[in-house]
This record gives sequence, structure tokens and C-alpha cells, in this order.
Amino acid sequence: MDLYAPSKEKALHVDLPTLIDLYPDEPIKSIAVLFTDLVGSTKYFKRYGDKAGRTMLQEHYEIATPIINEYGGKLIKALGDSVMASFISPLEAFKSAIKMQQQFCIYNNEKSTQDQIYVRIGIHYGNVIVEEKDIYGDVVNVASKLTNMSDGGQIYVSREVYELTKHTPLINFELVNSWNKTNMPNGLIAYKVIWNTAVELNPAMDTMLYLRPIWKLCESDFNEIWDGLLVAKDIFWKREGKKEQVFSDKSLLLTMKESSFAFIVAEKILKFLREELLHKNEDDFIPVQIIIDTSSFFTEDKQMNQCVDGNWEDINPGEIYISSDAYELIKKYMDIPTTSILKGLLNRAFYKVLPDEKVRKDHSSLFLYKQKIIMGEFSPCYYCGAKSHRPTDCPSKTLPEITHALEGLGYLSIEEINELFLKYLLTEGVALDIPILSGDKHSNKSIATVHLGLFELKRVFQLRFFRTIWDSTAEEWNKIRESKGESDGGMAWLAQDSLRVSDLNRAASILHNALKGNPADYRIYCALGYLNMERDNLLQAEHYFNEALLYVSSNAQKIFLLLLLSRLYMLNNDYSNAQKRIKNILLLNPGCIDAVYQDIVLKFYEEKDKSAVQRLIKLIKDNRVYFIYVLLDPDLAPYSDIINPQLLMLYNTAKANAKSIFREAEEEINNSKKILDMYGITETQSLLLKTRNMFESDSYFSYLDIIFYCNSIISICKNRIKERKKTLSERLHQLNGQIEKYMNFVKRYHYPRLTNPYRKQLVHARGKIDQAQDDIKLAPGEQIGTFETFCEVLSAELNDLEINLKKLDIFQQFLINFSRFLKKSAILLSMVLLIGIFAIPAIIPAIPRIDITGANSIWFYQKSFLIVGSITSIGISLLLTIKKIIHDD
Repeated sequence: MDLYAPSKEKALHVDLPTLIDLYPDEPIKSIAVLFTDLVGSTKYFKRYGDKAGRTMLQEHYEIATPIINEYGGKLIKALGDSVMASFISPLEAFKSAIKMQQQFCIYNNEKSTQDQIYVRIGIHYGNVIVEEKDIYGDVVNVASKLTNMSDGGQIYVSREVYELTKHTPLINFELVNSWNKTNMPNGLIAYKVIWNTAVELNPAMDTMLYLRPIWKLCESDFNEIWDGLLVAKDIFWKREGKKEQVFSDKSLLLTMKESSFAFIVAEKILKFLREELLHKNEDDFIPVQIIIDTSSFFTEDKQMNQCVDGNWEDINPGEIYISSDAYELIKKYMDIPTTSILKGLLNRAFYKVLPDEKVRKDHSSLFLYKQKIIMGEFSPCYYCGAKSHRPTDCPSKTLPEITHALEGLGYLSIEEINELFLKYLLTEGVALDIPILSGDKHSNKSIATVHLGLFELKRVFQLRFFRTIWDSTAEEWNKIRESKGESDGGMAWLAQDSLRVSDLNRAASILHNALKGNPADYRIYCALGYLNMERDNLLQAEHYFNEALLYVSSNAQKIFLLLLLSRLYMLNNDYSNAQKRIKNILLLNPGCIDAVYQDIVLKFYEEKDKSAVQRLIKLIKDNRVYFIYVLLDPDLAPYSDIINPQLLMLYNTAKANAKSIFREAEEEINNSKKILDMYGITETQSLLLKTRNMFESDSYFSYLDIIFYCNSIISICKNRIKERKKTLSERLHQLNGQIEKYMNFVKRYHYPRLTNPYRKQLVHARGKIDQAQDDIKLAPGEQIGTFETFCEVLSAELNDLEINLKKLDIFQQFLINFSRFLKKSAILLSMVLLIGIFAIPAIIPAIPRIDITGANSIWFYQKSFLIVGSITSIGISLLLTIKKIIHDD
């Protein structure tokens, strides 16, 4: 047997394309593929025969497959003298390969030289297409190439496997040089594994449960609840757990005795935390990230977030995430309802567990962070409501006047909004690149958008809105709030600019000087109100806002000051005075949308829930951006149990209506294809594709847009059908006129026997037209073509009928003119006959020059006259008839 027989396979360039792009509809997993290949088997068969050869193949199979199973691998296929297996964990594939080589070494030590078995092994890790009994992809090809490159008793691994196994104790790696490997594919980096013969790498596929509190999002009582959980471990995991470790941040790592225990314990802990939070009258938000994974991705001396790279902001608190590795182990014991696999989470693939139906019903939150976005140690900020900063440090002071951020958030699903807010809260304090959003329907899925949207909730109370209304003379509030302000400068403007940068002393100096020169400028008093509000002198701020009210020059400015005062009263829990200011606004302008919204909020605070809910639904239906206001606004957090079902109802109704009208629009297009012109088809198909893509966002705004666009499609189709029906009605009217014309001809025809068949045909056609005129009014679009065909067929029939009627008319005219010719001829011939018979015999003898003797008798002259007269009479009759014909024409 040739121990170091090189592979005869030709070198191939191994391209590594993205399988997800090539096979978007196929199940794709990241797995390790291991190949074994029996060296020299062909020569062995030739030398020792088929029986001995088959025995050697069987020995190879019986040594390799138990080890594959032991390390959690799956035998894919045995191909003659090769075995292919897959592993969830690259490390387990790597350890099983070493264990195989060790077992083959032990086997060979007990056998004679001719019976020894030498195998070469190759391992690669990456994405593959997974089918029921096979896998496909370049991972398989590369693993095969690595196997062919190695020699008997060797293991070759790819760079991907090397990076994940290079820290394995007592194992070394040697980079394979491509110059001395003629069968090494271009671009492939391979490592030869070198191990100590005594090394023992046991399978390590324990299932681990990791619970990580997010202290940044925890209320003060949660620390006590979490400590209680750690103390009560005997209740929750002592029997199921094998090992526990509590880290410095109080995160908890549990090694479970069985895989299924990890999920069971996680659910028990979640239930405990939820009940404890509700018992302490806190919201049901659970600020703990929960991961279930296998031990192959842990190092127990470090916290999981230290040993696993990735973006932990993608892990939603209060939900259970199971890695694909752990899921494969757990699903052998129990069924777990999960979402589709989430790729790229912590740089790997995870499933998110769906809560059971009872938890879903009890869990009222849509947006999880209403209270968290205002957490902090200070009093609520006048500008935004947050407790994490003072008004002097509020980020709203430096934001653009208009951002359209809430409109952008409206095009995100609730899940995406929660994910973005989690990232925002966990990265709070990090400098953000704030974009200027355009207000179009393509949202910016970034935490910067969340930042802008958060401060957009209270924009009308902020300094930037003061700049918007600064010199405005317009009376329409809702238009002013969507416009940008303009200023010609001045001392008051400089003062508000000093306020913007929190230079309060300079602002105070400028304002007091400006007040001496212009004591009737509402802007100076308003700026003084902001100044005192930032100095935490709310009574003085109230005084100056009231003074500003005395000098306003427009209703819009008055509304602005009343809103500022209502905000002050709300922060002081003086809801009665806040409501009075709002009512004053509504008397001035019942359509002021900010006053309407604040009135609804105050009605909740006054426990007028029924009225508040009714007005809230109407407001959202009239102005959809308030769906996002209500979803995010921390002022409404105490009423989430009342509001969230209403928001869900609006969302589900919009979703159901969108699906229904989308199907209707599809059907309308299909029914109208035959009657739409090329432009109409292009326009409707483009709109339909646009709406189909909108379903992917699963957002409230998208569903409303789908309804709008589908209504446009239906309107386009129906209008085109209406136009075609109108055209058809006009065509039928024309055909009816044609029938009336022919009917009149038939009625006037002198020979009824000849026209009776045509009369019946015309009566039948007129009946069909009358029926078609009635039917076309109610006919659906797909039947328009039938009526058009009817018109074409009927028109052709009438054209044929017209030809026949023309022939009848010609025949009738012929008979009339012939009769006229005969009549005239008869008269003239009679006259000729009378003259010839009676007049000629009397006239001829009286003419002296005429000789009537001999041959020229009187009869001769009579006959000549009769002949010439007859011919002349016929000619004259013919001429008179032709003249009559021409005259009639």
C-alpha cells in the first residue's frame, strides 16, 4: 500500500460565491463538512481481491462513523472509500478528525502491514445548501479538495476552521505552501494539523444558558428582584443545572445537565421576573438578554459577551434566543415555537422563541421602552420629558427645525422600532451623525432616526419651534408647524441663540436690555420664559409666558404661548390649569392638532378614558403620524393597557384591509388587462409591484400606503372601464341609428315582399342593442371585450345588410325609372301612331311637291313617319328618364 499516494485529481480554482444569493429559496446553514478518504484502496483491491477490499472499506466505515456520532456529527454519505459528514460545530468536527486518526493508529498497531488502514481527512466550514439527505455548496467542494491534498494519516483544514480551532490545547498548525502542492486550488489557504499522540479531546456539547441583565434599562427595584433570583437558585435550576457562574455584572451562566433543561429554566426565570415586576407595579418589560448556546462557543472563564463577538444590541431583552447549534440538540426532546432563523446575530445564526398564547395576551406592550427613554436622576426635561439631562443640556436645542423622523419611523415595523430604540438606549452618549431626513417614504433605519424621532414628540415646546414661529404672521397653525422660520435678526434673536448654546447669563443680559428698548415684543418675554425654565424657576417662567400673551399679534402666536403654559402646568401635575389652556386653544382653533393631542393626553390623566380613546382613534385616522406619537410618547405609558389594544386594532385593521384591497387590485388589473392601453398597464403594474414590496416592512404606514395605492390602481382600472363603457354605449347608439335608417328604408320600400327578411333581421338586431345597452351598465371589466366583439359582429352584419339593401334600392330605382321610361314612351308612341295613321294621309296629299303615285304611296310616308317617330319617341323618353334620374340624384 502506498502510504503517501498523491491525489490524481486535477487542481481546480475554488470560487466561494454567496449561496444565499444563488439559492434564495433553499435552506442554508453554516456547518462544518468533514471528508475522509482511504489511501491506496484501488491498488489494495487489485492486489488482494474484492473480498479483502470490501473488508477494509467496512473497517474504515466502522471506525469513522461512531466517532462522527460521538462528536455530534451527521453522516451524510459513504462514497466507496470515502465518508462525508457534517457538524454544527467546527470544533467538534476538528476533534472528531483527530480522534479518528488516533483510532486508526491504534488499529494499525494491531495489524500486519498489508491490513493497515490509512486515511486522509479534510475539513471546511461555511454555508451549504441543506436537503433531507444531502448537502451542496462550495464547502463540500473545498473539504474534498483539502482531503485530496493531504497524505495518509494527515488532517488538512481550511483557514475558516483554523481560526475557530487554533487555540485548542496541545494542537499545532502548519501552513501548507502552495508551491509544493500541484493539486492545491487557487486562493485556498490550508493548514496541516499536528497533534500530540496522547492528546485527548472529548466531545464538549453541553448546553449553556446565559442571562445578562441590562442595568442601564433597569428600574431601581430590579436589582432586588435579580438578587432574589440568584438566592432562589434551588427553586429554578439546581436540579437541572450542572454548573453555575455569576459574573461581576451579575450576569448568570448555567451549564445544563440536558439540552432541554436550558429552555425550561429560561421560561421559569422569565415567568418569575414578569410576576415580580408586576407585583412591584412596574411595567412588564424584562431588562434581561437570554441566550441558549452550546459550550463549544463558550470559554467559562469569561462572560459570554466577551468570548462571542457581535452586536448585543440585536438581542431583544425579555426574549429567548437559541443558537442553531443548541436548537438542533433541544428539538430532539421538545417542540419550540420559533421565528425563522436570524442570520448574523452575534455573527452566527439564532432562533428567537415565540411566547405562548397566554403570555402574548397578557403582555400588553407594543413599544417596550416608553418609560426607559425618560429614565434618569433629574426632574423631567421641559423640552423632551427625559430625566437623563437638564433642560440646559437637552439635545433638542441643536436639532434642525424639521426632521420628519416620526414619519420615517412609521415605515418601520414595531419590532424594528424596538430594536432601534434598544440600540439607541444602549449606545446613549455616543456621538451620532444626525441626518437631515427628507420626509420621503424611505425611512432611515438608524439610531440617529430614533434620536430625532424621540425629540420630535415634544417639538412644539422646544426652542427650535420658537424659531419656526418667530416672525410668522400666518394664522393656520397646522401649516406653520410644517414650515421653517425666518428672522431678520435683532437682540431677541441673539438672546434665543445664546439660550440654544446654554449661555444663560449672556441671554439674560441681552433680553433685559432688549426689554428696555422694546417692552411690547412678545418674543422677548417668551425667551425670558425659556430662560427661567432652564434656570428651574418655573413660577417666573410662567409669569413671562403670560406676559408674552399680552403682546402677541396673531392667533398662532397665542396658541404657541398657551401650549408652553400647558406644558408647565403638566410638569407640575396641575392638570386642571393645563386643560384650561388647551381649551382656550381649541376655542381659538378647533383644528389645532397639537392642542387636540394634548387634550387627549389630559383626558387620560383626568381618567376620562372612554372619551380619550374615541378621540385618539379619530386623531390617528385623520393624521396617521399620531400612531407613532401614541406608540412612543412616555406621557401615555401609564395607559398602555388601554391604548395598546386600540393601536393593535388599528394596525390589524390596516393590515387586513391592505391584504384585501391588494387582492382586489390584482383581480382588477387581471380583469382590465385587455382594455388597458400600454401606459395604463405599465402604470398599474408598477404601482402593484410597489405595494407588494411594501408588505415586507410590516409597518402601519406601509399598510395605509398599500390601501392608497391599491385604491389608485382600482380607480385607474375602473375609470378606464368607465371610459370604454361610454365609448361602447356611443358605438351602440350609432349602430342603433344605423338600424333606424335601414328600418325607414324598409318601411318606404315599394315591394314589401322583398324586404320582409331584412325587416326581421333589423328588429332582432335592435332588440340585441337595447339589451346590450342595459347589460353594459352592470357588466364587469372582463366582459367589456365581449361587448366590443358584439359591436364588431353587429357592425359587420349591418354592413352586409346595407349592401343588400343597396341592391334592393337599385332594383327599385330601376323598376321606377323603367316604368317612367315606358310611360313616356307609350305617350310619345301613341302620339306618333295617331299622327301617322290619321294625320299623315290628310297632310301628304295637300303637299304639292310630294308625288304619291307609284312607289311613293301614302303608306310609304306613313311607315317612314311611324318608324322615325317611334325611334325618336323612344330616344326622347330615354333622355327624359335619364334627366329625371340625374335630377333626383
